[in-house]
Amino acid sequence: MSRGFRWIYVAALAVITLTVLSVSYSSYEKVGVRRPLMGELSAHSDVAGASLEREGPVTVVHIELKKVPDLAKTYKDLERVVSKHLGTAPYRIEIEDAGTPALEDAYHSIHFYVEEASMRGTFGEMIRESSPKLEEAGCEYKISVDGEHIYVQIAREGAYLYRIVDQRPQRGGAGA
Repeated sequence: MSRGFRWIYVAALAVITLTVLSVSYSSYEKVGVRRPLMGELSAHSDVAGASLEREGPVTVVHIELKKVPDLAKTYKDLERVVSKHLGTAPYRIEIEDAGTPALEDAYHSIHFYVEEASMRGTFGEMIRESSPKLEEAGCEYKISVDGEHIYVQIAREGAYLYRIVDQRPQRGGAGA
C-alpha cells in the first residue's frame, strides 16, 4: 500500500539545503573576500584604517587615509585593490581624512568651480579660480584630474582634507 508523498520531508530538506548554502556563502565571503581585502588595504602604506559595511546590495568600503602626496595615485591604487577582491559586485569607496572646519570652509569656497568643471570640463577655469582662494586661506593644495574624477587635496597646519568628485559631462542636444 502506497503511503503518499510526504511534503514535510521535502520542506525540511529545502530548509536544510538553504541553511547550508547560506552558511557556506557567508563563510566564503568572510574568509575568501573580506579578510584578504582588509589585509591588503591595511598593508597599503597610505591607509590608516579600513572597514566594510553593507548597504543593501552595495558593499561600502571606508578607507581612512594618511596625508598622501598624490591623492589621484593613491585612490587608483586602492580602487584596483577593491576591484580585485570584489569583482563585479556593487561597491562604493568612501575616503576619510583629517579635515577641520577651516579646511571645510576652504573647500566650500571652491566647490562651485569643482562641480562646474565636473559637468562642463572647465578644468583650467577651475584651477584659475580656485588657486587664489586656497592661497588666501593659507592652504597647501593639489588638484588633479583624470578621465573619471577630480581629486582635491587641501592641507594646513597638519590637517588635510580630500575630496573626489566624479566627472559628469553634460549631454548636448535638444531637450538636454
